[in-house]
Amino acid sequence: MLVISCKQDSLSDLKKDTPIITAILESGSISTEVKLFYLGMGHPSIPINIQNAEMSLTSPNGIAVPLAYSNGVYRSAANSIDLQPGTTYNLITNISDEKVSAICSLPPPIALVDASNTSFIINTNSLGTPAFLLSWNVLDPDKYSYLLVLENLEENLVEIPFNVPSGNFTDQFSGPWEFNGATIYDTDFKYYGHHRLKVMAMEKSVESIYFYGPSDLRGLLQNGPDNVEGGRGYVFGLSSFTLDLWVQ
Repeated sequence: MLVISCKQDSLSDLKKDTPIITAILESGSISTEVKLFYLGMGHPSIPINIQNAEMSLTSPNGIAVPLAYSNGVYRSAANSIDLQPGTTYNLITNISDEKVSAICSLPPPIALVDASNTSFIINTNSLGTPAFLLSWNVLDPDKYSYLLVLENLEENLVEIPFNVPSGNFTDQFSGPWEFNGATIYDTDFKYYGHHRLKVMAMEKSVESIYFYGPSDLRGLLQNGPDNVEGGRGYVFGLSSFTLDLWVQ
């Protein structure tokens, strides 16, 4: 999903070519990707990738990791960086004589505190029964919220023959989650087998960016914060943990 943001009073700046940066830094990642493009009167319909910039991500200890352009994005080399929760990074980009930068602080670490179980035997006649109960450490509720994502890891999917609608997880957790725990029902699953649950923490200030996805690119410019100096866009962070679950 491509999403960008800017200050509302900056829309007039789009009369000229404006460099836009978008990036999400996730704790635990050993590499990162950044989108860099122009948006302006010269090309009002679609963004134009900027391919000739010099870009680096600097950690608190002063080590700068270069990012190189490849297939539409700037990437750091694999294993070149270790993004840590609760840490602030500086993204610096030089485009000819223009300098574009952003400072990003990843949320504090989150980790599993308790889980009722990690495996569950399905009753196909169930109308919806709690299968997994989990909780994680509390972050400042005024500043952070959570995002839950469930992935099936099986190569050959076998559908659970429920008599009621199933696969409800995406609908149940489609937006920002405000609690430091969740109950996952058997009918939230669509298929048997091995699943991986990922829980991510994000700043409330970027919720609207993460969950906002209209087709009008320029409409996105009015949505969310702008923390990019010398250009427009956003760079924000996520901290996370994963939990493996099995349904049989």
